[in-house]
Amino acid sequence: MGGAVERLTNLVRAKNRFAIPYSELREAQAEAMNERFVERRDRIKLLAFRSRESGIHEIRSREDMVPLLFPHTAYKSYPESFLSEQRWDRLGK
Repeated sequence: MGGAVERLTNLVRAKNRFAIPYSELREAQAEAMNERFVERRDRIKLLAFRSRESGIHEIRSREDMVPLLFPHTAYKSYPESFLSEQRWDRLGK
């Protein structure tokens, strides 16, 4: 885990977590998003494609993330019967 992501996730246990100023929290979130983005952009083909397509190469705010979101068709869906009948073996096929 990178430094910005670790700092952000450590805030969960911080005693003053509810007193952190909004602007400070948003800045920490943007840093963590950018860290993950840079780290994984070239490893996730769809993310690299969305980055090139939108022209976004760095995340400075939540608004920068929106064009990078995957379309709903990128997520795998399963027939309900696989779940209701507990056919876990079929989920990976």
